[in-house]
Amino acid sequence: MPQSVYPSGARPNTRIMAAAMPPSPTRRPKARRDDAPPRRRLLPRAMWVVLALALFLRGVRLDGVIGGFHDHNEANYTLMAAHFTPATLLFPNPDGRLFLETPPLYAWLLALLFQFTGVSVVSARLLTIFMGLGLVLATFLLGRRLFDERAGVAAAVLVAVSPVAVLTGRNIQTDTLLAFLSVTAVLFYARAQSDDGTRRDSIAFGVALGLAVLTKLFAVVLVPVLVAWELAANRGRGRRLRTLVVGLPIAAAPALLFYGFHAVRDFAGTRALVFGGAAATRGLPASASEWAGLLIETVWALSTPVTLCVLAGVILALARPSREAMLVLFPLAAYAAFFALVHKHSYYVLTLVPWGAILAGAALARIPSTAARRGIVGVVAAGAAFVTLVDLTSMKLGFTEFEEFGQAARAVAGG
Repeated sequence: MPQSVYPSGARPNTRIMAAAMPPSPTRRPKARRDDAPPRRRLLPRAMWVVLALALFLRGVRLDGVIGGFHDHNEANYTLMAAHFTPATLLFPNPDGRLFLETPPLYAWLLALLFQFTGVSVVSARLLTIFMGLGLVLATFLLGRRLFDERAGVAAAVLVAVSPVAVLTGRNIQTDTLLAFLSVTAVLFYARAQSDDGTRRDSIAFGVALGLAVLTKLFAVVLVPVLVAWELAANRGRGRRLRTLVVGLPIAAAPALLFYGFHAVRDFAGTRALVFGGAAATRGLPASASEWAGLLIETVWALSTPVTLCVLAGVILALARPSREAMLVLFPLAAYAAFFALVHKHSYYVLTLVPWGAILAGAALARIPSTAARRGIVGVVAAGAAFVTLVDLTSMKLGFTEFEEFGQAARAVAGG
């Protein structure tokens, strides 16, 4: 049996030897799980439920014939996209006449889709549904950034179930794309305003706003809104103004290029086509009954439960103003004034929905009881979804459609 190499059979102190040895370069101590920074989930589980609800509501009677809510829009943009050829992309033409009142981005997207699906009403509606889901998601992200996750989820629920958001969110028309890109632009703007904002956020803000303007010229409402917010909330500090300095030239470029081309080609004709439509119908309601009709139109488009939540959010934002609340309150006020002054059609209430929903979500998030907050959101969602399903299955929403129906019914009856 071999003898020990240590005197008197002593054994080495392994603890002392281990402490004296340098640590192995290939083995590093594992970080404790408690020390790791928490990872923020891209989407909470509740948002997947909200998106599923939004998809369900927008998919009801998806294959119905053109002839419901603002059917003239569906026919107009379907024909415009169907008539595009590589040589006529700069000449939108639904019925043999040049159409410049609305920029062509939405029709271009439809034309691209039709290259794969053929001219299809269902495919076109699916494109709008995709944009509607994007609006729900963008509303959540902006609400979460400005307030918190609970506010973002509650806001997304209201956008998912509001009747006008569902109806325009499945129709072949430009308004859902406009709302989605507008909210996305403000989302990137808010990111650029944060301490960790980058120049890429300012560029992304300009790109999103430019695409919104190329969807509908009324997206320029956001420009004075953001300038006013800079002056009111940021006091015009140069470090903050850089977002607008970087983003606005990018935002202006697409529409300027398109309309500049037509202005050079035919200035007088372009001016008449651009400013001869909805932009020429300016004027506030002239009587109490007209204001009442506009109010009823707005409440019906939002549904009564959503309207009450939005009013609560606005009151709280006015009572406790903050930079974050003003960034949502200013667009809401601007689009409300635009709706009353220029476009008194029901689908323009959509421009109010995401901003009002975020303020409502911020108010709901302040309810301390989780059970009470979830209960209120659930009741509001159920009520608004019911009104939406009534609209989708039996009624139509529009400024003069009921009057026109009554006139047609009397004519058929011989009265």
